[in-house]
Amino acid sequence: MSVTVTCKRLASAFRAGDKIIYLLHEVTYESNLYPHTKHLSTIAMGELPEVMKAIFEAASYVEGGAVNSPDRKMTPERYIKSWINALKKPYRLSGGAEQTLKLQPMFHWNEERLKALQAGIEQRGTAPTLINHYDLVASTRAFPAVHTSFSDSGQPLGVEIDETLGYKPVKCSNALHLKQSAYLHLPFSRGEYYVALDEQGHSAGSANWLYRIMGEYIRSIWRIELLFHPGLYKDLISGLRDKLEAQPVAQPKDVLCFLEPLADDHYAKERVFGLMEKYGREFRLSEVEDEDSYHLYNLAKRFRYTGASTYIVDPSNRYATPSINTTAHF
Repeated sequence: MSVTVTCKRLASAFRAGDKIIYLLHEVTYESNLYPHTKHLSTIAMGELPEVMKAIFEAASYVEGGAVNSPDRKMTPERYIKSWINALKKPYRLSGGAEQTLKLQPMFHWNEERLKALQAGIEQRGTAPTLINHYDLVASTRAFPAVHTSFSDSGQPLGVEIDETLGYKPVKCSNALHLKQSAYLHLPFSRGEYYVALDEQGHSAGSANWLYRIMGEYIRSIWRIELLFHPGLYKDLISGLRDKLEAQPVAQPKDVLCFLEPLADDHYAKERVFGLMEKYGREFRLSEVEDEDSYHLYNLAKRFRYTGASTYIVDPSNRYATPSINTTAHF
């Protein structure tokens, strides 16, 4: 399986009136392509909330191993930190906000994105400059239209850091409390499956692999960095991961499973009916044969835990506010 190897993360910025617009640039190569040729790409563009959300979204893929560093030690926490450091000291964008956008087809252009950008500019009827259409570039993700500030290896091309454009985190003075889900660790011989539970022990969705739960959680907490407690993501991510990994496996006799007919996917529907014919619509997990557990976890929409609460993880409740809910929904 190919892994995207991330080598360097950089930010550039420009002013658009009273707004600061950031661009996130990443130097990467694909692990299964030889020779390993580094390439610079822009992964996000917008004001601080938009790019912060994009950073945490990208970090969620690190958790599952789809993105790693050359030393193979990348973590979401390390990845996010490097991006935030880049935002604190962004480079002035080459060509500035008045630059003319590049609208000629090139080998790395996505044709549909180029056409969408061209159509939007034509509809507006204004000069094809970045200051006039940076929002269109962002919404169509037509980033190759913007003149880059760096080489493919991440070296600045005649641009300098401008700290007046940088992200300046301010810690909120109020205590932060997070409403966190509880999780049940389900028995599985070929990996780690968990399901989120409500206060009554009912599942909040289907079962999921550990890395998918962590990925959803990482994507959900970007506002905490931006609005409340900068840097807290490190404790939150590692804290949930450590507690889930240490969670004892629930006894199958204590887990009720519920199956419902599916309306769409033919293959899934056949699988569900096969499981229902074998076990019924409501049954204990202890009745399920190991060869069926994978399909059960992926198809069952509801579980209920009936055992002792010691099997339920409730991540640290040290930080909370009624306006923030980091429950992951699957």
